[in-house]
Amino acid sequence: LVHFQLCPSDSCWRCKNGADYVVELGDFVGAMLEAKMTAQEYNCEMVRENCYCENANSEDTCYYNCFKNANMEVCADAMYEDEFDLQEAVECVQLEVEDEDAVKNYIYSNMAKNDQQNAYNAQNGQYNGQNNGEEAGEVNGDLYVGPFE
Repeated sequence: LVHFQLCPSDSCWRCKNGADYVVELGDFVGAMLEAKMTAQEYNCEMVRENCYCENANSEDTCYYNCFKNANMEVCADAMYEDEFDLQEAVECVQLEVEDEDAVKNYIYSNMAKNDQQNAYNAQNGQYNGQNNGEEAGEVNGDLYVGPFE
């Protein structure tokens, strides 16, 4: 959870008559990222619209130089890079697994000690009733990665 205030002044340290909010971390991060990306896209578009590239040999090169001249390197870099989608990275998404053995090793190495002992016993045929006869480290169904609560 994130606790924050919206203050009618220019300082959060002296916030009078401000509103307090408590939201889930994922919602807060998502909203902040969306606001930052919207502002960034707007600023890039403003530079693009004020860039004169009508007689340029390469429109892309012209826009790139306009962005650089306006100190908008993030816009210039975005023209030629595959963008990493940060908003997607903070969501819970299905993990596509190509090496199931690596996943099993990762799961096993991050288990609590008593779970590791249960997994060891299961692999050696010493079932204690807690694993329902499943092989230790077996990946059942789909795996998901993302923030957790």
